[in-house]
Amino acid sequence: MSSFLQTSIKPKNINEKWYYIGFGLNYKSMFKKRTNDILGIAVVHLGINNDIGSETAIELTYKAQLGKNFFIQPDLQYIINPAGTDTKLKNCLLAFLRFGINFSNKQ
Repeated sequence: MSSFLQTSIKPKNINEKWYYIGFGLNYKSMFKKRTNDILGIAVVHLGINNDIGSETAIELTYKAQLGKNFFIQPDLQYIINPAGTDTKLKNCLLAFLRFGINFSNKQ
């Protein structure tokens, strides 16, 4: 298991996106026969200098290794108070599906 914590703060009077904090956990080898798979969960919060204020995203992802050089990675994100525009938006659920190819001989 591994974890991360990220943060940044910038002067609010000259930056629209003036603070950020993110943290999460990654768990590798959750299943005996899937030793290269990774399950991840993260939460990020972004302060935005507009009338909407800030947004928070919760993310859940699973990277499934398919052979030596390929992977598939479904990703779900729930965004609370999307604040990237000047319009108040409803909370939303996003789903992604990422495919990857590793061209390197090393893993």
